[in-house]
Parts: sequence; C-alpha cells; structure tokens
Amino acid sequence: MGLFAEWMMVKGLSVPSEAVEARFSWEGLSVSREEDGWVLARARGHDLDALAHRLNKLSVEPWVAGWIYDSDFAYLTGAGPGSARFALVVGSPYSDSAGEEPHALSQLASGEGKREAAEACAAWSRSNANPVSTADILAVLERDWTFAEEGVAALAGLMGLPDPLVLWEPQEPNEQTGVSVSLSIDMLATLSAWRLFRRLDGFSGERGMTHTEKTIEIHLDEAAASGPAFEELIGEVQRFVDEVGLPQLTVFAAGRAHTVQREAPINLDG
Repeated sequence: MGLFAEWMMVKGLSVPSEAVEARFSWEGLSVSREEDGWVLARARGHDLDALAHRLNKLSVEPWVAGWIYDSDFAYLTGAGPGSARFALVVGSPYSDSAGEEPHALSQLASGEGKREAAEACAAWSRSNANPVSTADILAVLERDWTFAEEGVAALAGLMGLPDPLVLWEPQEPNEQTGVSVSLSIDMLATLSAWRLFRRLDGFSGERGMTHTEKTIEIHLDEAAASGPAFEELIGEVQRFVDEVGLPQLTVFAAGRAHTVQREAPINLDG
C-alpha cells in the first residue's frame, strides 16, 4: 500500500508564525512543523484549493498545498502575492481518481498541460522561492517516478521548500533523552464512552451505544427524562465530566438538550 498524504504550507513573510498558526486553527488545522520560515500542517479531508483560497485572501504570504494518492500520483498547487499561481501533477492520475476532477488532472498530466504547469510554477518560484527554470521543472514532471512522493521531494528541493514528507516522519529521540507515548484518539474516545456507559448502568434497563463519524452516543431507552431520577443521572454525568476533564457534554432527554459543563478545575498533577 502506498502513501496517502495531504498538506498545506504557508510562508510567514509579513506576520509572525503565530498569526499563521491562528489562521490554520480557524480552518481546523494544527501546525505540525516549521522549517526555513514555512509553517506546515497536515490537511486530511480538506478541499485544498478552497482552503488555500480562503487563507490567501487573509494575507500576501505564499502558500503551497498538495496531496499524494497511494504513491502513484500527486497534485500540487500554490499561490503568492499578486496573480502568481500554479497547479501541477506528478505521475499519471487514474481516470476515476478522487479529489480533483479527473478531467482536470488529466489535462495537467498531458504534454501541453505539463509544459504550461512548468511555466506557471517557474514564474511562481521567481517571486516566492528559489527561482527555477521551466526546463528543470518540466524534467521533474516528465520523469517516470517509482513513487510520486519522490517527484514531490525533487520539486521541493529545486525551489528550496521544505519536503512535505517530513510531516510523516517519526521524530527520533536522541541517545540520552526522549520518550514518545502514542495514543489512539478513537480508542481513547471509545474507552471514555464505555466508562460512562458503565456508570449509567442503574438508570435504564435497555441500553445501547452507537458510533458515527464524529460522535459516540449512549442510549438509555428506559431512563426517566425528568424528575429526581433524571437529576441523579445528570449528577452522575457531571461527576464524569469533572473527573475526565471534558469542557462539556450534551445530554438529550425527551427532545431537549441539556449541556453539562465542567465545574472542577483540571488537575494536571495526577
């Protein structure tokens, strides 16, 4: 199985990197790395052209975004001050590929499309990166790469950009120090939900749990939706929220939403 990767990088020219990081945060991105004045983030699930367009409207900083599909082909796009913009394809896209419209990708991968993309990328590089000739960029686009990420790395090297693949490299500790603890977000959410599920055991005979893409829901089909029993249930949920340190949790009862907010301070010492 090849590499699937999506990323965004913005160069901080006229603003501190903290401002760029804030912009990323507004878009649901988290800055993963800073290299040579560029701020990088993974961008899984984003419409990169739309994302880049919104970010570009906020400043004059150059940006580059891209994705790699199963190591077979890659798409890169970028813009900068003024009208400088480019889009290109490394490798041969499938006719049924996801993401960019297949027809648009095929056009970029055609002979004429590669030449036009190389010209646009060279023009972009002259204002926003190390200047590279059209011929050098075209040579990368026309090469038959074993892995598309190799072509992406070659383009980044030519223009003096960070290789976006650094976002997928493990951070190695040195010989004396360095400890990494890897936690699965999905597993943590499931374990937390089961913990609450067990605590609410006495409030309903029939119980169940469902998972969606973004939520886990506990169903207490026979639980009282009002009165002392419901207040006791809310109290148990409150204790759970305080112990776990959640900012809030929503309980739906008889069609009404009840927000339970954390009351206890978070204890970071244990």
